[in-house]
Amino acid sequence: MMWYLILITIYFMQEQCSSTFSPFTNLCLLVQTNYSCRCLIPKTLYCYNLKLDHIPQLPLSNKFIQWNNWILAKNNFKYLSAHSFIGHTIHTIDLDSNYLSTIDINAFMGINGSSLRQLILSNNNLSYLHLSIFKHIPNLQTLILNGNRLQSLTFTQLNNLEVLELDQQKNDKDEFLPNLSAITSLLTLSLKFNRIKYLSSSHIFPSSLQSLKLTGNFIRHLSSRLFRFVPNLRYLYLDSNRIETIDSNAFLDIKYLLELNLAGNRFKTIPTYFVLEKLPYLKIFNLSFNQLTILLPNSFDTLLNLEELDLGQNQIYSLSSHTFCTNKSRFQQLSVDLSSNSLTTIDYCTFSNKNIKFINVGYSRQLRCSCSLDKLKLIDQIELKGYCNSNQHIMSSSNQFEKCLNWTNGGCKNSCERETYFYPLSQIELLPTISSYSNIIESKTSKSWHYQTNFMSTFTLLIFHFSNIF
Repeated sequence: MMWYLILITIYFMQEQCSSTFSPFTNLCLLVQTNYSCRCLIPKTLYCYNLKLDHIPQLPLSNKFIQWNNWILAKNNFKYLSAHSFIGHTIHTIDLDSNYLSTIDINAFMGINGSSLRQLILSNNNLSYLHLSIFKHIPNLQTLILNGNRLQSLTFTQLNNLEVLELDQQKNDKDEFLPNLSAITSLLTLSLKFNRIKYLSSSHIFPSSLQSLKLTGNFIRHLSSRLFRFVPNLRYLYLDSNRIETIDSNAFLDIKYLLELNLAGNRFKTIPTYFVLEKLPYLKIFNLSFNQLTILLPNSFDTLLNLEELDLGQNQIYSLSSHTFCTNKSRFQQLSVDLSSNSLTTIDYCTFSNKNIKFINVGYSRQLRCSCSLDKLKLIDQIELKGYCNSNQHIMSSSNQFEKCLNWTNGGCKNSCERETYFYPLSQIELLPTISSYSNIIESKTSKSWHYQTNFMSTFTLLIFHFSNIF
């Protein structure tokens, strides 16, 4: 039995050597000698940064010899001639960061079985691509053309393309915004940093689109029903633009959107109720690096499925205790980033009795340690991250928090729909006795003062707040 096992082991070792090391090993030596390239497993020809000026001419692919991935980035290629890859079964060609300015219309002719799936041509000098270039690679799924000099672009033969990246085209035009509606299979489109000033309509995009990246352009306004031709959109990135206003019906046709990134724009207030009510399935909302100062009551009332909210790097100094209320249900495990703002206090009622799992108040240098923070950090389901201005980490067990009163009911109502009263932390937390605390509360409630969602009542709220502080 032992001899039988030994014979089987020797047989498989011979098979492995004959199929893997011969003649593949000899061919790798040839590649290394002639081109200084390396053979990487699995089936990768690695010719990175070798100053090559022409495509390696290798023996044709067969069952023993096959490179599925050709890494040819950072060389000196200026021109792709006809039949550059003929006779090879290739899945990926990476030609990033070369000097390509011209590609022959038959450059990709002869690739076995139209096997090419991914083509990377980023950071070259391409200003024009002939329509017929892609007719020999009809099964292409990913095309990366970032960092070229394309003036315009038309595709008619890429019926299986799913991912297209056209970021940062360095041409002489004011903007680069091609009509890509003919690519009916496209799922992801990236047009970052292309100086786009205005989107008049989404008819230039295919209806199949699920992810649209317009980061780093010059867009100022989102008009009514702007995305009517991309109803399947799930991810929309409009960060680092100049957006100040959004029409109430801008998102009317993309109600299944899951992620919206509006970071780095010029918003001074949260988009209105009538804008956000069109996005009931939104899970990730990024409003960081804007100019927000106040979060009004019920700002996110309609975002019932929200899981991540990024409000970091703004100028927020006031939170309403109604900010994170919803009319129909609670948030489902919401994480809130309020880092690097101008908050000085946080009302315990703002986050109590809500399904909020994480609050980040890091780098909020004006946030002072308070009884409200102390009580908030004791809620089991909420994780706090950040510091208050005594340089004490909120998560620590240090006793540097000022001595707090034992609140019996916390001063909060149980339901978001019911009115709540505002008690300035600056006064409540510094009271020396329970009796004086009760007197303050009684005097405040006698004013019968509560939040309203309109502007005038919010303005009155702020006047009252600051009058009690000063």
